[in-house]
Amino acid sequence: MSKYSANGFSLIELVAVIVIVGVLAITISVRYSNNNIQLIHSQSDVMAALRHARQIALARAESDTQVVVIALPNSIDLQENAASIRFSGTQYPLIFPSGITLTQGRGRFVFDRLGSTRSDIIQLTDGNSTQQITVAGSGYVY
Repeated sequence: MSKYSANGFSLIELVAVIVIVGVLAITISVRYSNNNIQLIHSQSDVMAALRHARQIALARAESDTQVVVIALPNSIDLQENAASIRFSGTQYPLIFPSGITLTQGRGRFVFDRLGSTRSDIIQLTDGNSTQQITVAGSGYVY
C-alpha cells in the first residue's frame, strides 16, 4: 500500500474546470456589456441632441428661429424651424438600436432664445437596465 492516498482531483482536471468556467464568464460578460454599451450610447445621443439644441437656440438669439427636440419612443429628432437638421456631422432624426426604448420624458422640448426649455426626466431602457437624463428648465442636461 502507498504511503500517499489518491483522494481529490488531479491538476489536469482542475485546470480544465478553470478554463471552462473562464470561457463561460467571458461569454456572459460580453453579452451583458454589449447591451449596456448600446444603452449608454443612446443616452449620450439624447443628451447631445438636447445640448446641441440649446447651443443653436443661444447662437440664434437675435432671430425668430424655433429649435425643438422631439423625443419619441424609438428616436430623437433635432429640428430648426420644423425641419430636421445636421449638426456636428450628425444627421437627425437618430433611431435608437433595436431593444432600446425611451419610456419617460417623451414629447417636444422647445428651446427659447435664452436656451431654456421645460424640465423633465427622460428614461431609456433596454428591458433590463435603465439610464436617466435630467433636463433642467434652464436647458442644462445631466
